[in-house]
This record gives sequence, C-alpha cells and structure tokens, in this order.
Amino acid sequence: MAHTQLSEQEEEQLYYFYRALAHELIRDTVLYQPFMLNFIKLKTESQLKRLWHEAWTYSNMPKKPAMHDFSSTFRTEGEYEIVLFTFPQPIGMTNAWMSVAIRSEGADSCRYFTLEDAMDSTPEKPEAMLCEWTPDGHKNYGLFSGDVQSPDEFIKSSLQVIRS
Repeated sequence: MAHTQLSEQEEEQLYYFYRALAHELIRDTVLYQPFMLNFIKLKTESQLKRLWHEAWTYSNMPKKPAMHDFSSTFRTEGEYEIVLFTFPQPIGMTNAWMSVAIRSEGADSCRYFTLEDAMDSTPEKPEAMLCEWTPDGHKNYGLFSGDVQSPDEFIKSSLQVIRS
C-alpha cells in the first residue's frame, strides 16, 4: 500500500521502521520481558514514545517520523490480560495492522499475535494474515477472515488460537 507522498527510498525505510516496531521491539518485549507489559499498561504514552524512538534507531532514516496512528490499549477478557497495539497503515506485506499480547491471569509469559498485511492486499480490499511469534519463531495461521481494522475481531481470532 503505497504512501504516494514518499520517495521509493523513504517508503522502504518506513517499511523497515514499522517492521522493527512490531516484529522486533514489541515482540521481544512481550516474549522476553513480559513484566514490561505492566509498565505499558500504566504509562502508555511514554512507553509508546520510547518504542517509537527505538524503532527509529533500528532504521536508517535520517529523521524520525512523526508518531501517528500508533497506540495501545489494555483490557481483560475472562482470564486473559490483553494489550492491543495498533500501527500506522502498512506499507507492504508483513507490516502489521495490529498486534496483541495476551497473558493468562497469573502467568509469567505472554502470547504475541500479529495481523500482517497480506500479499494481495490493496487499499480497496485490505487483507491480512493472522500470525504468532513464539520463542521458537514465526507461525502463520493463514488469511484472516475478519475486518483488518477491527481490534475486536483480531483479538477474538487470537483467543480462538489460544483456546484451540
């Protein structure tokens, strides 16, 4: 999904910036430092700014992009604590629309799911893949059947994977 106001080089840099945010920084925080979710729940804005800045340091972008459309929300659903991250519109395949950290009440570890832009996705018909990162690697559960911009549908699908 092209951001027409950007040069090809800027678009590629932004693609990798978004990728670092969802597939490295937040993933590693969730999988290897799950206690940090408590800080993200309590101090959302400052933690998001820190993650945004760290993603920029991973990129080779000369100027840090303005932080927009990047947010997190916390909620519980039954026995699960859920932190949902939403991202700017994906630039290309594997950029995440959203990601979610899910922890069972009292558990030490989390599960981390991503809703990743699919190969055939277009602005008119966005498509995504439901995926999960684990300490062992990346799992792809296939084409997401819901609305790629619906946090509720994404969380519901992620919880279905956990419960299956």
